[in-house]
Amino acid sequence: MRRRDTQQRKQALAGLKRTAGMDWMLGTLVRVIHSGKQALDAVMLEMGRMVAESVMLMEREEIAGPEYYPTDPAFQKWAHEAGSIYLGDQTVPVTRPRLRHIEQGEVTLQSYARLRNPGAFSEELLEKILRGVSAQKYAGTVLNAAHAVGVSSTAISQKLWS
Repeated sequence: MRRRDTQQRKQALAGLKRTAGMDWMLGTLVRVIHSGKQALDAVMLEMGRMVAESVMLMEREEIAGPEYYPTDPAFQKWAHEAGSIYLGDQTVPVTRPRLRHIEQGEVTLQSYARLRNPGAFSEELLEKILRGVSAQKYAGTVLNAAHAVGVSSTAISQKLWS
């Protein structure tokens, strides 16, 4: 059975080469590989954006406390705002959480400030995130990303295990 399948594949490939030519086959293969890489890059950027937004929300919760149970009444959660960060060598739009102090005004999240610098969220970190999510290790993936941009272990643990 296997031998017949192999022979049929070889005959089909030989017929395709005769009909379409090797250049056409190589061109098609290159186009397929290129579109696959573009799709993978898009997935990596979207995953990176989602992890970055999660990390910023965790930092805001670390500072101001959970929803409806603030740990410090001087801090107020102040909706969200459009912003951008670097993921690898690209800027990506994100929705960043805002935080205000009653007396000092707007509070800049440390994670957002770091992610605004090129290289803070490297290609290597993006690949680790993609591997972690594909292996369904969600908690460890977010934990590693949060550590990489400076969110404390306490805030991460409280958020992940609650």
